[in-house]
Amino acid sequence: MTLAEALQFDESDLAANREGRLSASQLERLRRNWYRGMGISFGLVAFGVLAATIFLFIGWRMEMVVLTLVGITLTFFNAAVVGLLAQTYLRYRGDTKDGSVTKLEGTASRTLKINERARSAAYFVSINGQEIRVNKPVFNAFEDHGVYCVYRAAFSKQVLSAERLLS
Repeated sequence: MTLAEALQFDESDLAANREGRLSASQLERLRRNWYRGMGISFGLVAFGVLAATIFLFIGWRMEMVVLTLVGITLTFFNAAVVGLLAQTYLRYRGDTKDGSVTKLEGTASRTLKINERARSAAYFVSINGQEIRVNKPVFNAFEDHGVYCVYRAAFSKQVLSAERLLS
């Protein structure tokens, strides 16, 4: 799989990124990712509010401290989710309003980190000491010790496109 296939970009996206801006299709992809994340976050918050309310009410009615503590814990969990949602929104707004792209050039090295307990793998590509977490197809599309130019969204640091440079 090539970098273009793995990152889902075409030559017009790459041309816009070389000029330091997002293409229309990349803006649309960022928008879709934002809406998907927003839907998941709102679902978590709605569930958390309902669950916290139920636990707090039952804990109060039955005078059970444990249930009240569970309700309070769920309330703090909801606050954390709302905070993450706000942070994600600010990054999304920064990426889409400004529309600028940052460029990272250098020699790539790939690192696979295994979590034995979770039985999962995390894929990283390092360029000039900056680690970028990627999915497996993107990881496999990069070659170790190859010289690359990677284009990322300015605020979210999401990888938009990449090209191998002649060394």
